[in-house]
Amino acid sequence: PSVKRIPTTFCQYMDTPDRRVVDLAPDGVPEIPVLGRNKATKVRPGAVLHRHSDVMEFTFCRRGNLKFDCNGKVYGLLPGGIFFTRPRDAHRLRINSMGSVVEWIFFRPPKRGAGILGLSPDETDWLVGRLKSISVHLFDGTKVVGDAYEALFAALDRTDCGSAERRVRIRKGALDLLLAFADAGHRPPRKDSGTELRNLVER
Repeated sequence: PSVKRIPTTFCQYMDTPDRRVVDLAPDGVPEIPVLGRNKATKVRPGAVLHRHSDVMEFTFCRRGNLKFDCNGKVYGLLPGGIFFTRPRDAHRLRINSMGSVVEWIFFRPPKRGAGILGLSPDETDWLVGRLKSISVHLFDGTKVVGDAYEALFAALDRTDCGSAERRVRIRKGALDLLLAFADAGHRPPRKDSGTELRNLVER
C-alpha cells in the first residue's frame, strides 16, 4: 500500500474531554510538538499508513486492545504497553476501539550538540542516543511512564498559562517521560506469559 509522509502537525490540535492534542512548544518544550490523550467513546476509523517527517512517536495504552501496522508487521498493544516508531517507520493505528484510552507524544530530536529541557549538550546527546537505540516497536511500560503522563496533563490543567510554575512543571514532566521511555525501552523482555500459564495448568 502507498505510504504518506506527513508533517509533524498532522494531528489536529484540540482540547475536549474525550480527545486532547496539545503543543508543548508555547510552554517551553518545542521538542514535543504533540502531547495527546484519547478516550474512545465509540469505534473510530484508524489512520492511513504514514511516516512522520522528523519525530519519534511513543504511544502508551492505559485501557483497550489496539492493533498497529508498522513496516509490514502487525503489533497488538495492550494496557501497560508502549508502541514506538521512528521517523522512517511506515505505521498506522488500525482502529480506535470503543473504551480504549491511549496517551502519546511526538518527540523531535534536536541537532547533535544542542541542549534541551535544561540539559547540557552532552547530556542531551546521551538521552537522544538512548531513545534512538531502542530496538523494538513494542515494549512494556512502567508506572513511571504513566505517572509522567499524568504529571504533564496536571501541569496543563492546574497551572496558569505563561507562568514560570507551568513551564518548570511541564519541562520536568517531559524529561521524566523521556527518561522513562529510555529505561523501559531497554529493559529485558518479560517471560512469555502464555508459557507460564501452560506450566501452571500442567502443575
